Amino acid sequence: LIAQFALGASLYDRPLLAWLPCIGFVISRGCSAIAVVSIPTAKQSGLVWIFADAASKRAVQITAGIFVLAGWAGMVWINPLFCGSSAVCCVGWFLWFRRICKREFGGITGDLAGYFVENMELLLLAVAVLGGFLL
Repeated sequence: LIAQFALGASLYDRPLLAWLPCIGFVISRGCSAIAVVSIPTAKQSGLVWIFADAASKRAVQITAGIFVLAGWAGMVWINPLFCGSSAVCCVGWFLWFRRICKREFGGITGDLAGYFVENMELLLLAVAVLGGFLL
């Protein structure tokens, strides 16, 4: 929370870049939905298992993918550099997270899904701040 506050405060003097964390919220939640239906669940109980078991996995992946692509399109509108760097960071974080979930926990849980969202938001905020300093 402190890191998010500090990074968010760094965007104070660049109002256009302040939209990037807002778009990051959409992207992180879309990627989280994709993770929940794509990564096997760690146990056969809990809210993530109930959602993943009952959901139409393909429909969730397509719908969440549209939200993620719309978020990246918004980033292209603000600055194409942010879109490329955020896409690379998001894909890298997703692949690493999937590997850790399977290897260390046997699959995804609700707590891990929350961890995924918060860290992706922090990652996208850090990309926005770093890009803002480079411009």
